Amino acid sequence: MQMNQYKLQVDPEFEALIPAPESDDELQAAVEKSGGCRDVDAIIVWGNTIIDGHRRYAICKRLQLPFDIVHMTFTNREEAKRYMWQRQIARRNLSDDQLAMAIAKCAGDYPERITPRMRTMAQEMVAANAPQCAQVVSGKWSLSLAYGSWLRATGRAKPRQEKHPKTVPAPPPTAEPDPLDTALNESAAQRAAAADRKLLKAAKERIASLQARVDMLSAPLPRPAPVGPRVLGTAQRQAWGLSVLSDVHAGATVAPTSSVCWNTYNPEICRHRLDRYFESIVWLIKDEKSFAVVGHCLAVLGDLIDGHLHDDQTETSEAPLVTIDWLEPYLLGRLAHLADELGPDRELRILWVPGNHGRDTLKPRAATYCEHSHEWALGQRIARAFADHPTIRVHAPKARDVYTSLFGRVLHGTHGDTVNYAGGVGGITIPLRKAYAMWQLNQPSYLHLTGHFHSQLDLGDGLANGSVIGYNDFARKINARPEEPKQTFCLLDSKYGKTKVSPTWLHEPTEREREALATAAKRLEAGALC
Repeated sequence: MQMNQYKLQVDPEFEALIPAPESDDELQAAVEKSGGCRDVDAIIVWGNTIIDGHRRYAICKRLQLPFDIVHMTFTNREEAKRYMWQRQIARRNLSDDQLAMAIAKCAGDYPERITPRMRTMAQEMVAANAPQCAQVVSGKWSLSLAYGSWLRATGRAKPRQEKHPKTVPAPPPTAEPDPLDTALNESAAQRAAAADRKLLKAAKERIASLQARVDMLSAPLPRPAPVGPRVLGTAQRQAWGLSVLSDVHAGATVAPTSSVCWNTYNPEICRHRLDRYFESIVWLIKDEKSFAVVGHCLAVLGDLIDGHLHDDQTETSEAPLVTIDWLEPYLLGRLAHLADELGPDRELRILWVPGNHGRDTLKPRAATYCEHSHEWALGQRIARAFADHPTIRVHAPKARDVYTSLFGRVLHGTHGDTVNYAGGVGGITIPLRKAYAMWQLNQPSYLHLTGHFHSQLDLGDGLANGSVIGYNDFARKINARPEEPKQTFCLLDSKYGKTKVSPTWLHEPTEREREALATAAKRLEAGALC
């Protein structure tokens, strides 16, 4: 690596190790002739400290000449010093005395502890130009080993003197053994032999125990007995079908805009979605294989018509009586057809309560709520129409709540407009839970059925229904989660209760509607409205 302006560090201890000549004139002339210090004359450094080339570095800095540096790595300073002495020995520019001292320092683990004897051996070998010096410099031989090899090679080693064998004195004559000592020794030997036999027996038992454990662990595992498929019982438990119909908003019109996720709705689309709803009930019951469905309960929970609840609805919705004029014969025909599809052995039980959109007053009235509801009157006419039907039973009380019992479990149905919710971040779950607690005080029920919020939820002891109209400005106003038009279906097992809860899809959304619904759901989770 060439460094013109690279500043290196000079360690005084390292610099003092190298014997300096009386004059640098000859070295300076050689550096000037070569144009600096390059290749073999490069400055050798350890980190940023000069190891070899102190004089050449000073000359290059003084004359502003370029120089190369070579980086070396050492484990400690002693290794760096030994390397410096080896470099000096290789240059052959030392006096005999300096060369002997360098060789002696290369040979010791502690170069600062050079003894006079070591210096004398090195001087004798340097004076004779002994080839063993190279072994010392390379670190292969110690100084004493090289010196002894040189003495033997030159015939100067002293012959070894044979050592006189040691005279071994004759053993003293043995005395006759004492009988008591002999008996004691024999007794001790017997006790030791008995202890050894006991230890040997214990060792054999331990070995046998370990061997048995090894055999047990190394033995192949027994193959498990084959397990065949479990034969389930062929008997079917009885169950009731349960479906909810609410928030149809017949007569309403929804124009496809980004604010309502491109949902489209009008009376024609309303009839099409209701057709799919009633057809889905028949398909779900006839396709059921796990249970014997003995009847179906249809909970009609209000807002069948859109009405003129607000002033702006007079411009976008049909008049309530116009809607009822076509909705009533439609429902009569569909309910009769549903009863025929279920068959003569299955009961069709209809639970009917009015919603808030069917009233003809500006505000709901507590005492005369039903008297001012077009939907309650529609329910009464439907009940009278099927009064003599063999399988249809209509429960349309003059109240906001309706109750029935299936397999001894009480079901409670209400529209849900009495639940206080204004679009909080917690959703409708918390308000519904509070309402469930209050309703339980009036009439303990197994399952609560509600509509109104256009959001389908299964809360365990309650089912919140979706809508037929789909996502609209009302759902957007209350921060309801954007969802496709759907209603709720489930089975009521005679033994375990509610099971197989599933939506009934009423509309095949377009690709544009799917993308809008997905985008609106993401924005709602992020805290923005669609």
